[in-house]
Amino acid sequence: MFEVRMTSFDFNSKTALVTGASGGIGAQIAHRLAEAGAVVAAHCGRNRAAADQLVGEIRANGGKAFVVQADLRDVAGLPRLYETVTRGFELETQRPQLDFLINNAGAGGSRPLMHVTPKHFDEECEILFRGTFFMCQLACEHLSDGGRIVNISSNAASSALPYQAVYAAAKAAVNHLTLSFAQHLGHRGITVNAVSPGATDTALIANLRARKGFDESVQRLTALGRLGQPDDIASAVMLLLSPEGRWITGQIVEASGGMSL
Repeated sequence: MFEVRMTSFDFNSKTALVTGASGGIGAQIAHRLAEAGAVVAAHCGRNRAAADQLVGEIRANGGKAFVVQADLRDVAGLPRLYETVTRGFELETQRPQLDFLINNAGAGGSRPLMHVTPKHFDEECEILFRGTFFMCQLACEHLSDGGRIVNISSNAASSALPYQAVYAAAKAAVNHLTLSFAQHLGHRGITVNAVSPGATDTALIANLRARKGFDESVQRLTALGRLGQPDDIASAVMLLLSPEGRWITGQIVEASGGMSL
């Protein structure tokens, strides 16, 4: 399922926490980090079986990873998540510090503006925005100097999408908190950026892809002429995490293949 490759990235001795790592973009980021030598804490919310499978694949390929399960909507429980993560890192590396945080966990759905309920609104915002904010806030205590935060946003944040208004607004909020944390953590050499995918082949857009003509429409709107793949997004994340990304902070990096230019 996941291609193992030779990599030019060297993250040996680095530690990484990837939220929403049980599938799609998060799983590919976890694989790429492990291939590059990082110890990966693969977070999952509900799908523990998929996260266990991911970690099994990483270990079978010689990488180091372990699963952490937590509901990111439960802000009171997030300190326990970080305690579990740092204990796992200490067992693997003899140091409890976190080097990379990738906030990928998400939720989303298509719903007309006038059909959005308070429950639907809260469910999306609790994970997409509220969870990301408090994961970043707590990371300030655990990140090593010179560390990295990458938030997974969406180009929906800058588009008029009446059927995904809550999702798009929450991602716009993620973009803004990215700027604020970049300013807050800059004195420690920590960079904070967001990667903004366009239409990407994950379960999140499976309902959209089921609509006749969706893929063809995306291809017409995208300069590179195809739907994005999780590895396209993982590559952008890897660049920002690497030493080559050391002078990039407070940026919303669009990785969409030139969608809607």
